Amino acid sequence: KLQRLIAGRNIQIHGTEVIIAHMQGLPLQTQIEDLRSQVTRQSCKVTVYLAYILKEKFEVLAGLWFPSMLKLAISGNRVLAQQGETCILQVCALGGTGYPCLITLLCDGCVGKYHQNHIKCCVIAVTVALRVWSRKLLDDHSTVIMQAIKAATVDRDAGVREEGRRGFWALYAIFKSSAEEMMSCFDSRSKKQLEKIEASVNREWEEGGDMWRLTLGYEPVKRDVRSSSMAPAKSKPVKRFDRTKINRQFVKDS
Repeated sequence: KLQRLIAGRNIQIHGTEVIIAHMQGLPLQTQIEDLRSQVTRQSCKVTVYLAYILKEKFEVLAGLWFPSMLKLAISGNRVLAQQGETCILQVCALGGTGYPCLITLLCDGCVGKYHQNHIKCCVIAVTVALRVWSRKLLDDHSTVIMQAIKAATVDRDAGVREEGRRGFWALYAIFKSSAEEMMSCFDSRSKKQLEKIEASVNREWEEGGDMWRLTLGYEPVKRDVRSSSMAPAKSKPVKRFDRTKINRQFVKDS
């Protein structure tokens, strides 16, 4: 019902502030952490749709719900973990100019002693932020962002390292000199691994690429929670959002 209300233009009718205040009073973070996949799936859909509608104004709700998304992403249930990772990916990609309140949380999550999926999801979020969020916001937090990417690139977990390498090239696109200085500190093997994926990672963000499409509200390709490698979804072809069929997975308004 909540998703239908949002899709029915109630935000435009009642105003952003009223909707945000109402959403703050709902126990959505509890539903995101639920052990039933149907409940968490619908909660993630509502979260992503609000991010799509509100853009950077979603920051208040992002700060409130993001810890629950991370908790979902470290679930021992593969389906739930996949839902959490996908939700984080979409919310950050649709964040407009960005969510300043999340920068410290995300960067700390990349360097702290957390579950490997917690770290990986934080790295994914920081990578998307580097590609999408405003340059001013990134400049204000450049030091902690670089520390986060460097830590991820040399992490002991292979999945985290893979996302760290993706994050490195996102960092390189914004802070080229700092990224080059960072790269000079890596051993020859790490440098080769970075260079090996440069072209494919950049293609994802070029016009028409998988990640570029994600920022427009398209369904992301599936990621294996055991390995961050991106693979084509085996489900139905990606479609844009249709208000007449609210039960479809969130994608962009046609």
